[in-house]
Amino acid sequence: MDSAGLGGLLSHWAHTQRHGSKFALVAMSEKVRVIMEMTKVNTLLPQYPTAADAERAFAGGANAVSKASI
Repeated sequence: MDSAGLGGLLSHWAHTQRHGSKFALVAMSEKVRVIMEMTKVNTLLPQYPTAADAERAFAGGANAVSKASI
């Protein structure tokens, strides 16, 4: 992951926010997780250990979509 990749993620996240779509990061590698923490992006983008966890959160309604610790 470099700055271009991080910018791409943030751009797509902003697009989903404008259009009312769902977005989450799933099963991130340790390297990507560290970069997310260093840049504080982890406080902005929802993260889940598995796709099933993200789907359960999204199915629970808008208030259920919160960042899970991984």
